[in-house]
Amino acid sequence: MGAKPRSKRMEPVKRLANEHADRAAKQFSQQRQQLDEQQQRLAQLESFRQEYRGRLQANARGGIDPFRLQDYNAFIARIDAAVVQQKEAVVRSEYDVERSRSQWLEVLSRSRAIDKFVDRARADEVKQVEQREQRRQDERPWRPRPLSD
Repeated sequence: MGAKPRSKRMEPVKRLANEHADRAAKQFSQQRQQLDEQQQRLAQLESFRQEYRGRLQANARGGIDPFRLQDYNAFIARIDAAVVQQKEAVVRSEYDVERSRSQWLEVLSRSRAIDKFVDRARADEVKQVEQREQRRQDERPWRPRPLSD
């Protein structure tokens, strides 16, 4: 029995490369989803801050006691701090998305290269089989068929 063809020997490598590419794609997708969630949280915080400032202005027009004004301002300051933290989280998440995207594209490129290599090896094997068969046909002595009456 002969050795396995190169394409068959490379199948496990191809399978592993494809699995690695799939994992990298999932990681990229998860990072992208986390970024979307971080951006939504930021939008919610900014909306809440805007709403709370609107309430403060509405209450201030009608007159507000200094203690309540101080509470409003302290709360808005906490919201502002949360907005700053959330903006930082968005920036970190954007970095993570870009990093995982780059990793995915790199792994995908390697996976595709291995796929092409295996496909070429398979095509070469088919070509070699065809050439061997052609040589056998060419080497077969030509014998005329007997004529039957």
